[in-house]
Amino acid sequence: FYAADYDLGRSGMAYYDKDSADYWVTTGKKTPWNSGGKYRNDGVDIQTCIDANTNGYSVGWIEDGEWLQYTINVKAKGVYTVRFMVSSNAADGKLSLKNGDKTLGESAVPNNGGNQNWQTVELKGISLNAGVNKLRVYADKGGWLFREMAFAKMR
Repeated sequence: FYAADYDLGRSGMAYYDKDSADYWVTTGKKTPWNSGGKYRNDGVDIQTCIDANTNGYSVGWIEDGEWLQYTINVKAKGVYTVRFMVSSNAADGKLSLKNGDKTLGESAVPNNGGNQNWQTVELKGISLNAGVNKLRVYADKGGWLFREMAFAKMR
């Protein structure tokens, strides 16, 4: 799943981004709400991704407390490893994966020296039910980029 292909919908339902409103009406000055200005017209900060293994976009400018929701259809109940392609040139970040209110796993996002210098962060032992699952990727501590996530069945 590409990071920029999160669920469609409004802020608070499909995503949460701290600057997901157009302030032009109240301030008289147009303020962009998608810092990257790419791919979608909502508040999530999407930028062009230069890596060849993508859909051409990644989510950036990730701040503490932001999240993205992905509705996935799991073919078979099981235990999975979830791999996240991330990059960070800031202090170490942290992500968590949730299904509803239940935290499925969490991991540090290490500083690896630069934007679009992609690294894999894994969450192992993630139990998913067959059928529709609404998963949210949370930035418990921001400062990183998110390119994609992949699922591999363990058992």
